[in-house]
Amino acid sequence: MNGLLTTLRDILFLNTSAYEQWREAPQAMKRGFLLLIICALLAGSLNFIMTFRSNLRPFTQDQANQIEEEFMQGMQVWQAGVNQQDPAMQVFMDQFITNFRAGINIGVEIDALPSPLPRGLARLLQSLGGWITRGFGQVSLWLGYGIWVLLFARLLGGQGRMDRFFGTTALYAVPNLLGLFNPVPAVGPLMAFIGTLWGILVYGKAVQVSQQLTTGRTIAAMLLPLALAFVLAIVLSMIFFVLLAISASAGQG
Repeated sequence: MNGLLTTLRDILFLNTSAYEQWREAPQAMKRGFLLLIICALLAGSLNFIMTFRSNLRPFTQDQANQIEEEFMQGMQVWQAGVNQQDPAMQVFMDQFITNFRAGINIGVEIDALPSPLPRGLARLLQSLGGWITRGFGQVSLWLGYGIWVLLFARLLGGQGRMDRFFGTTALYAVPNLLGLFNPVPAVGPLMAFIGTLWGILVYGKAVQVSQQLTTGRTIAAMLLPLALAFVLAIVLSMIFFVLLAISASAGQG
């Protein structure tokens, strides 16, 4: 245990030999997966407790009215610009707001429905499910993004095996433990932000060591998937707005 803690400490300080030691360990991907799950669950544990406490309180109509008021205040500036655009867009926004209000009221009614389980137990299971889901969501992000990083790393001359790549890049979860303090007012979000930046550095070092790349090629392998996703998002947004404009024109016709 002391050896593991020492290795993780050196990893946090970007010690190359510590990354190489982790990379060469047997069942590297399994170790990385377990480490990622443990860190993700620990990082979300305080949020789980606070969410559970919040869920114990009934969702009242006063709370629904407050949410609706805050939503409408946030929409006022945007809606002021919409009023100067075509009528079809304004009709769409009016319908959206109507549906939002209906959804809030439905939420109040659902929360008031009788449950086969005691309220405390039902809310505990609900909060527990959200906590576990977010933890495994980190695994999905790790695998989904990692596949693309590995692909570009190989195209840029990477040499490492896939299991060692994933086992090593999972180390980014260790500094993300600072996300535990995210629900704490004032200092919590700052600590979580520092943990995120630190995690990016650890991830980059893990990619470099596991694939034996230069620093420049490591940065390129990490940024190219994000650039690809950005371009794809722009293309899909353009297609959506073109279809929306066609629909609005057909409605006026």
